[in-house]
Amino acid sequence: MMTQNEIRAAMMIKGVKVNDIARKLNLANSNIIVVIHGHRPNQKVRKGIADAICKSVSDIWPELAEGRKK
Repeated sequence: MMTQNEIRAAMMIKGVKVNDIARKLNLANSNIIVVIHGHRPNQKVRKGIADAICKSVSDIWPELAEGRKK
């Protein structure tokens, strides 16, 4: 699992801002931030973050992949 700091670092490396993801998903910045901080497991936002940093959702949140195996 990537920490919020690792997600933010990956965003910086890719030149992506929270606002970029929010605009693409037609959501408020706060919706993106709460997912980065791990407070809300919103699948649409997780996918948007993963796409923005060129990672799979399961690379960032491996518990999702583990949960599907059960």
